[in-house]
Amino acid sequence: MAAEISDALHRAVGHTDVPLQEWPDNDLGGLGLPDHVFQHISTMARLHVAGRYGRQADGMAEVTGRSAAGVADFVRKNPELLTR
Repeated sequence: MAAEISDALHRAVGHTDVPLQEWPDNDLGGLGLPDHVFQHISTMARLHVAGRYGRQADGMAEVTGRSAAGVADFVRKNPELLTR
């Protein structure tokens, strides 16, 4: 994803690989989320790491009649969201 964003912004964008074991406690836990939300997001993260979301779906096209934008398309249309 960092490579796609870098290409869209025409500048280097880095990323930090945070081990899944550290993320819930160090980052997510400090947000003060209700326990059920914390558990849900933690579960979604584990499933993502396990590759459970590595597929495309066409629900956006079914609902709106147009395809979903990819990361690079979104960034090209909204660069101000990723610029200080």
